[in-house]
Amino acid sequence: MNSGTLTFLDQKNDVCIETGARLNLKFEGSDREMGCIFVGGRTGRYIVLTCPPELDSGGNMPVKGSRVVARFFREGRALEFQARFVTFASDPVRLILLEYPDSVRECDLRAQKRITCFISATIEVETEDHAGVVTGVIQNISKNGCRFLIRTSQNKVFRNDEEVTLRCRFPGIVGEQEALGRVQDIQKEDDEISVGIAFSDLLWWVPPYA
Repeated sequence: MNSGTLTFLDQKNDVCIETGARLNLKFEGSDREMGCIFVGGRTGRYIVLTCPPELDSGGNMPVKGSRVVARFFREGRALEFQARFVTFASDPVRLILLEYPDSVRECDLRAQKRITCFISATIEVETEDHAGVVTGVIQNISKNGCRFLIRTSQNKVFRNDEEVTLRCRFPGIVGEQEALGRVQDIQKEDDEISVGIAFSDLLWWVPPYA
């Protein structure tokens, strides 16, 4: 394994990933994305990831050599690479090995066009060790995600992959609207914190209205 907390996935383009970073995997022949955690790797040979829960619970293991698309966030950038599945290990913990990627590219995960806006909203977080409600502003939004701004004075520490509930009154729609989602990336900008949120489902109340 590489020493330290960073592993270079693409040295040519100076792209690295941090141990403990969350990735979404999509295996060849499947439209489903599965979450996992980056454990480490050996430069130029392979990378090691935790086994996605869907596979860990009895899902069919991919065939050796099958293609995998992996996506992750690093310093506010959405990044993507392709690799091939190598093997599966179950002792002492369940892990999967992928071939080392040839390159990493920046990608746009916004399947829906985002609308620039300025809408007051709240985010509620409720986990076993982390709970609270903060007020802020939706800077842009689409059916599958948004960018949420809060003042750093609120002293709220968000965490990547944290489950949140967003509530707001959307122009032209009667009543308060609600969206469940997960924190995808966090950026500090002067006296503001910018939080990227991916919604669990497409929002009917965000245009375009099909």
